[in-house]
Amino acid sequence: METEKAIQEYKILCRANNLSGYGYYALLSLLKDRLEKRFYTEEEIMSDFSVLENAMLLKQLLTSANGMTIIAGGASEQYGNASRSIMIGALVDYLDKRIQKRAKITAQSGLEITDLGANMILNKGYGGGGTGRAYLIPYPPGVLPQEEGYSIQELDTIIGYESIKQDEYKAYIGNKQGGKHSLNPMLGHISEWIIDSFLPKDWILENKLYFVFNYLACAGYLDHKQEAWKFKNIDKGDIHMQGRAVRSWIEAYHRIKVEEETGEA
Repeated sequence: METEKAIQEYKILCRANNLSGYGYYALLSLLKDRLEKRFYTEEEIMSDFSVLENAMLLKQLLTSANGMTIIAGGASEQYGNASRSIMIGALVDYLDKRIQKRAKITAQSGLEITDLGANMILNKGYGGGGTGRAYLIPYPPGVLPQEEGYSIQELDTIIGYESIKQDEYKAYIGNKQGGKHSLNPMLGHISEWIIDSFLPKDWILENKLYFVFNYLACAGYLDHKQEAWKFKNIDKGDIHMQGRAVRSWIEAYHRIKVEEETGEA
């Protein structure tokens, strides 16, 4: 949905539900950030594994004896050391934009300062943008940052850390029916956040669910759904359908959280 059209739909939605004040302006700001690709959910940030892919490729190139072979579309092409060096340089440049190395990092809680030792700071963002969240990747004991480029130990550390995170993410979005991935937990997470943080406490639950559904539609979160799910000419039957949908998303999110806490798969 185009930005201006989405904003107009949002304003219509707010007028229909008498939403004003803090909630109105906060959600409008959030909507604009989303439409202009400045806001991503925690789950979307979690899904960024471009650093893992680049680290794996860099390790493969660094440990290959001579040149490299690329297979694409069923065809195999051999490239010499000149191409290999260019590829290595590009991968190092990319990782340098996403990773900061620190020989020593400390954390302070009150008056207590804890030495966390050597760490890499991974800047993780949706689509490889590096604008989402920072994660600490501890160096193995006795290993310090390499000044230029990346040592095999550093790459193994990055690959090991991100591989675990990737498994966790796959478990998070896994749909046990047919093995398909589902966006429902993410939709439930942001739905609950909007309800708890921005909507009036005195609204009845059905109105909150209705509002959230249509807000998510305006913001593009439901673009993967069929056209019937989009914001348009909603009658009372649609309101009940939308409420059931949002409830199911929130339930999916809480099921995932319970599984994480109990260790069940």
